[in-house]
Amino acid sequence: MKRILIICLLIFSAGLIPGQVTQLTNSSIGSNHPVWSPDGTMIASSTWDPAESIIWITYLDGSGTVKVNMTPVTSGDFYLSWSPDSKELLFDIRDIDGPLRICRITASGGSYEKITERGCFAPDWSPDGEQFVYMGSDVEIWKRNIDGSNAVKLTNNPAHDFHATWHPDGSKIVFTSERDGNREIYTIPASGGTPARLTNNSWYDDRARFSPDGSKILFVSDRSGEDQVWIMDADGSNPFRLTSELTECTMPDWSPDGTQVVVAGKVNNEYSLYIVDLPATSMEPDPSPNDFELRQNYPNPFNPATTIGFSLGQGANISLKIYNILGSEVLTLVEKYMEPGYYKINFNSQGLESGIYLYRITGEDFTDTKKMILLK
Repeated sequence: MKRILIICLLIFSAGLIPGQVTQLTNSSIGSNHPVWSPDGTMIASSTWDPAESIIWITYLDGSGTVKVNMTPVTSGDFYLSWSPDSKELLFDIRDIDGPLRICRITASGGSYEKITERGCFAPDWSPDGEQFVYMGSDVEIWKRNIDGSNAVKLTNNPAHDFHATWHPDGSKIVFTSERDGNREIYTIPASGGTPARLTNNSWYDDRARFSPDGSKILFVSDRSGEDQVWIMDADGSNPFRLTSELTECTMPDWSPDGTQVVVAGKVNNEYSLYIVDLPATSMEPDPSPNDFELRQNYPNPFNPATTIGFSLGQGANISLKIYNILGSEVLTLVEKYMEPGYYKINFNSQGLESGIYLYRITGEDFTDTKKMILLK
């Protein structure tokens, strides 16, 4: 029934319910790294196991999910990318005697071809089918011809650059970097050059992908307090949150028509693949830094650590404290002047007993309190 619902959503996209979330697979089948085939008929994903990692293909005509048989059996964390004709996949594997390398296999399975040396992973196939980008062992962005030849280094920075994907016209690449201290999203020309920063905040923004028409960027961010799927314009403006009922979202990908997203995430603690419809209206804006906001800690419940986020519309002397349920002060996390912006504070519960705790933020003209649950 779940797959039949998915097909109806795909066919009758004009009548989609905004924000509708539909489970695609169960937790035992292909709950990692989903990628939608360019022809729109399949979603490839992976399952990691120490003995055998598996690539799965779910057919969206209702015929089910099948295992891609590989020779030889291998292991890895399988970042996947479709060829433009939807007939082949790039993926990374972990050899028994070494780190990851990038390989190529037909969607029908069989023997795979190793096309890079070890230390290469997270590939993305170019729109023209001639090249791929990937992260090298130096944690920089590289590109190569599809046969593995002519390796060209695109980024050169002491910080980590990773999770690179192509613009649909092949002119540029979007990637994640920690070069400015936080995990932010950048673009760079496909020929190399100076990266352009798109996001600028104290949250983790990661795993970005251009929409099929190149006008939007899909990404994962914890700016709402937990890892959710967000969408912004291609220049980094107008971000809005797409998901709310899912938790621990990762690796989203667009449908070829740009009306839906497939993502790995949790609902009721079941980690699976889900299809999310893009709403036509009522998109949730990024909370403005002009306002004060105390956010719900994440994860919650937690053990032993959690993150508390807040935003300041103006500079203020800030106090952030932890209290037990009786109102007794337990710990002071922040007691200082802070500039306007977004912040997240890590709280480690070492030495505390299980129970309900309160965290309270106080500024010069505002205060707010929220509950959190420690489960040991």
